[in-house]
Amino acid sequence: MGSLLIVLSLATLAGAPSAGVHEAQAQSVVATLQDVFHDYGEADALAHADRFDVFAKRLADARVLARDSGGKLGGMTWRLEQLERAILRREPAGAVEGRAAALIRRIVQAERLPHAPTAPPDLGHGKQLYAVACASCHGADGFARTPLAATLTPPPASFQDADDMSRVTPYQLANVIRFGVPDTAMPSYDESLPAAERWEIAFYVMSLRFPACTQPPPPASLEELATTSDRDLALARGPENTSCLRHPPDALTLAVRAMRL
Repeated sequence: MGSLLIVLSLATLAGAPSAGVHEAQAQSVVATLQDVFHDYGEADALAHADRFDVFAKRLADARVLARDSGGKLGGMTWRLEQLERAILRREPAGAVEGRAAALIRRIVQAERLPHAPTAPPDLGHGKQLYAVACASCHGADGFARTPLAATLTPPPASFQDADDMSRVTPYQLANVIRFGVPDTAMPSYDESLPAAERWEIAFYVMSLRFPACTQPPPPASLEELATTSDRDLALARGPENTSCLRHPPDALTLAVRAMRL
């Protein structure tokens, strides 16, 4: 994502960024914060000093991007700097994650960023897209045990890792697909896949750990499904309903339709 941050920042040199560029800049900053929220705890627990430096550097880049972008996002630079300093001080995971989550909410609300699909994702189409764009590294089953994956450092994420995936949201995955992951083989699909297809892949990936549901799911909004992790969804809805909301081909559409009635 580092190169993308530079490109997005340079786009502002000719004047105020367009609405589309500004939205991309704001979502890119959110993507960085989502990575910090998701990965900082592991780095803290394992005392990975090099990871702290990586987080701080990425936040510094995000801060420059926010400053150059201007608007309400530009007003968040001091909050980004506070978070950067908290990481450099090696503050506990709970404190850093809390700051990151609060800042994500502030940016999404202030910039009115899209954080959910506009229509229920087609999981069948998401599976087809995943087979073309993702399976060579992450595996058709999501375990990331492929010949290509064996050659990559760091290795691709396993979408069957219960601990890791239970803390991810479809919104975070959609941003990963859009912007890629710096210092890994994960590329950006910002230009090659439209937003609706990125959401379809994200929701399909979230379905991989769950068996097909045999009963109708409870009503749920797209915003709840897109911005809630499996862990939090299970706490709010129960594990059996989490499976129904994440996996079945028609359940998502039915659930969202019921929520709108």
